[in-house]
Amino acid sequence: MESKMLRAYLAALETGSFAKAARRLRCTNVTVMNLVNALEASVGARLLDRTNRGVAPTAAGRAFRRDAERLLAAAARAAAAAR
Repeated sequence: MESKMLRAYLAALETGSFAKAARRLRCTNVTVMNLVNALEASVGARLLDRTNRGVAPTAAGRAFRRDAERLLAAAARAAAAAR
């Protein structure tokens, strides 16, 4: 599990769309989809439901969100401490 996977997942979750997440992260929506798919494979659970109107969290996705946010925050703190 990589931090960029977590960032893509959280951006998609917060914006409700792979396309909007891609704009926020300055990459393509295919990149965001691939990162989320890889994260889901790593976790072993579907985190987002995909529809033609966007994405929404599954029960597993809602449970995973808090820890994903904590992991990214901890990584940011570690980088800041190293600097």
